[in-house]
Amino acid sequence: MSKAMSTDAATGWAGRQFVSTSIRITQWTFAGVRLVLLLATLFFVSWVANYNPVTWDLTDAGLFSLSEQSLSVVDSLEQPVSMIAFVRGAEDPATQRALEAYADASPLINVRLVDPEADPALAAEFQVRDYNTLVVQAGDRVQRAAEVKEPAITNAILAVTRGEPVPVCFLYGHGERTPDDRDRVGLSAANTALSQTNYEVRPTNLAVSGGVPDDCRVVVLAGPTNDIQSSEREALEAYRDGGGRLLAMLESRADIPEITALLARYGVVANDDFVIDTGRNGQAFGLGVQVPMVDAYSPPPVTDGFRLMTMYNMPRSLTVADPMPAGLAAGPLAVST
Repeated sequence: MSKAMSTDAATGWAGRQFVSTSIRITQWTFAGVRLVLLLATLFFVSWVANYNPVTWDLTDAGLFSLSEQSLSVVDSLEQPVSMIAFVRGAEDPATQRALEAYADASPLINVRLVDPEADPALAAEFQVRDYNTLVVQAGDRVQRAAEVKEPAITNAILAVTRGEPVPVCFLYGHGERTPDDRDRVGLSAANTALSQTNYEVRPTNLAVSGGVPDDCRVVVLAGPTNDIQSSEREALEAYRDGGGRLLAMLESRADIPEITALLARYGVVANDDFVIDTGRNGQAFGLGVQVPMVDAYSPPPVTDGFRLMTMYNMPRSLTVADPMPAGLAAGPLAVST
């Protein structure tokens, strides 16, 4: 009996030992599988991060994010673009972040920082003489910018990726504001901005040319103080009816019946008045109620994503005709209070 009990005890102990060993083997097996899965996951995440980098801008103001306008330009790229920033010591964190925002947005953009003293041959090739100069190149087209900030970078990309300069015809001969006027009320800043984005600013006199040049992408009538002639109105109507684009910027206190008739043809009523804005105006900037301030814009693509405040000095109000001419639609771009 004693021997039998001893045998049963030994058998029971062996069974328990077998079960315990099996459990440990199973636990180690699951632990090994989990370790393999963890390593595989880390490898996959590392591979994705390396070949598909993602960055996050956690600043409240989005300081390191591109605007919708810049993203639109980057998304439309069809060829590689190289951006070289010439900075002292080839190191500048702010410049690096600014350029990497573009590189992160498109695989077609390559960026690097170069010290012109360390690579004088490259600096000479691109005619770089100063630090903090940006060179943007696409194919055989090169554009230099004197600062590495988003507006300058985006403008440089546009300059090297577009084809021939786009003609923009500014009318003159009626007291308009001119692109070469550097006075406070002149348009020299607009002229510079257009030229940097591959537009050709072209002064145009309809009384001399007899009509709008065929290659004008848009005609600009910038604050005329005198009216156009009826023959000029007819030339603009023929241009517009043929698919041309007209940007008319009208100020108050100008007697311009021909221009108002031109706009009325397309359902836009230019009222003989000026806007007073007592609800929200430029007084916070030291201006009066005669300077409406606008920060709300309508959905059309021309103002889509535009979020800056704009102010207008004694602007003439515009309204939409009721009823509108057949086949036409109109709506406001900016509205004051």
